[in-house]
Amino acid sequence: MCARFAWILMFMMIKSIYSFGHFTCEEDGMSKKLSLACNGDKDCSHGSDESYVMCKELVEASPHTFFCAYGGRISQYNRCNEVPECADESDESASLCESESQFNKTKKGNCTEGEMECLSGDCLPEQKMCDGRNDCIDGRDESVNLCMKLFKSGHFQCANGNLIEKKKICDNIFDCPDGSDELLKFCVDNKDWIRNPPKTCVEPTERGLRFTYDTKYHLANGTRFVYANQGVVFECYDRNAKIIGSKWNVCLYTGEWKNPQIECQSKPVNNNPNTNGTNGCPINTYVKDLLLIYKCVDGNCLTRVEPPINDMRVQFACAKGYLLTPLGFGEKILRCLHKQWDSNNVYFTDPVCKKPCNRINLYCSDSMYPRCEYNGIENYYCNGTLLPGTKAIYFCNYGYIINPNMSKLQLECLDDGNWLNSKDMDKFCQLNCGTTGGDKNQLSKSTKAPWTTALYKKIETSFEYVCSGVRLKPNIVLTAAHCVVKNKTKELLPFDFFRVGNSRSNLRIIHEHFGWAVEDVILHWAYLPEYLNGDIALLKLKYNTKDVNEGPCTICLPWAYNNHMTEIDKESGLVFSWKKHDSTFLNLTLVSTNIEEKESDGFRINILNNQKICSGDSGSGFGGDCFDEQNQKTNQTCVYGVPIDGPHEGNTKLNCNFN
Repeated sequence: MCARFAWILMFMMIKSIYSFGHFTCEEDGMSKKLSLACNGDKDCSHGSDESYVMCKELVEASPHTFFCAYGGRISQYNRCNEVPECADESDESASLCESESQFNKTKKGNCTEGEMECLSGDCLPEQKMCDGRNDCIDGRDESVNLCMKLFKSGHFQCANGNLIEKKKICDNIFDCPDGSDELLKFCVDNKDWIRNPPKTCVEPTERGLRFTYDTKYHLANGTRFVYANQGVVFECYDRNAKIIGSKWNVCLYTGEWKNPQIECQSKPVNNNPNTNGTNGCPINTYVKDLLLIYKCVDGNCLTRVEPPINDMRVQFACAKGYLLTPLGFGEKILRCLHKQWDSNNVYFTDPVCKKPCNRINLYCSDSMYPRCEYNGIENYYCNGTLLPGTKAIYFCNYGYIINPNMSKLQLECLDDGNWLNSKDMDKFCQLNCGTTGGDKNQLSKSTKAPWTTALYKKIETSFEYVCSGVRLKPNIVLTAAHCVVKNKTKELLPFDFFRVGNSRSNLRIIHEHFGWAVEDVILHWAYLPEYLNGDIALLKLKYNTKDVNEGPCTICLPWAYNNHMTEIDKESGLVFSWKKHDSTFLNLTLVSTNIEEKESDGFRINILNNQKICSGDSGSGFGGDCFDEQNQKTNQTCVYGVPIDGPHEGNTKLNCNFN
């Protein structure tokens, strides 16, 4: 049954590619444009558009193309840049990107010289690595990370990245551990080919097993599966059950698991006569000093006792830091008579002490928020006691986007009170910065710099525009320090003296409910008002995510990409300037500039095309292109400085000092 399912699945996937320029995601039947297939990004929920069954082709080497192990294509110049662009991360594999000495350490792990370490900790002779056969119980010896090679013409690249001679495809012999050399799409027209494509392995739910959240499984027709040579980690559906054997496994091209004996034992045998019903009432879940038992006399339960329990009334409790389940069970007094629990009094259920998970650990970043559920019941705000089995599913806050390398983040509360899958959770959402949502050359001036803000200061009963700023986060604004202090001092003005408007704030004078209030201000530690050194401040807004206005557009910081600040003297850029159109209105204008010279704590710019920087432009951003680690321009805008002094409006002097 499993083999037939796998064959039909692969055939349907191949066929779906050619449906009028679209393909169908096997997970949910969603139709996608063909251009989205095999491009390195998983556009289907479980990555069926980036599988080797869909993407593998018979190709020739190209000087500008990097072929991902599974068949996707990216630019040759994007490999080994510490940013995975292939869906299988083969462009950042250790075998390609690490030095020889570092790669030897990677494959050896904790094993001795001449050996390689499996994920399970087993050691194998390194000669068994990348030989086309799965020797590690987890498949690491045939993994993309260890076996990936640069593609060469005249060869076929297996889905694990290894190369074989092209003449070996469709020869009825599986030379690739994943069977990709015998795929139906290559071999169906070969009259000598025996119709025996590689199989998939289906989640063995009949044995009480399921894939862990970390396993990158696929989904079709409601069935979860993995392709050949894909390693998995199993867990038991029953949280009280234990896996017999290794939790690691790998799918073979025959459609079988390398370790077929793995199973779950749902009810461990209790051999203790004091708790299994031999000498007293059964308490199969008893753990000394964790599950506490108190003898009750006349309704008072004060004396602690230990099994065997017989001919007495008792009450259960847990050690400090644990919670007794089922909930409410600890409030009941139970009667044990003749080694049997009296069901006429209270129905007995084995009590279990569980350690709740800490809610605080769910909130490690302001970029995202969780939604919890327990036993299918939604706990929208993750309030109250979070028992083992509680799942926390994460979403990005407004102004952030999901990291393209992480399709989903779900934590689960374990019995020990820790959250499973919490590693690198702070990387799930990333700031959506430096983009305007369209072609810069086709946008109006006001939308070219949507991260620009207007800072208003209280003058009697209204607020008047005084300075500018740029948003680094939806609720964080970068501006000049002298805009938020008392004249020529380091003393901050009261926070309620300020309001902040977005890039469409075209009024010079506003009312007290316009824009956002300020709840905190931080000055640069080196700020010297007499010299305007360190003239930088950060404002924290009372930002309501529902109050999107024009959207929380933010500008990027350059060190998020590389050390391009060292070459800033070579660049041109734009100053996001507020022009006072008249006594009533402001007009956001982009002023073209280039850098004249660098100084110890900033740089000076030239203002081009007879444009001007006006009074009130202190704190506005000097922005330019962001650069990646190869010093290639990205499609984002970075802020490199803020104006701290400049010519007054109407002054023809074109120099301006920046921090």
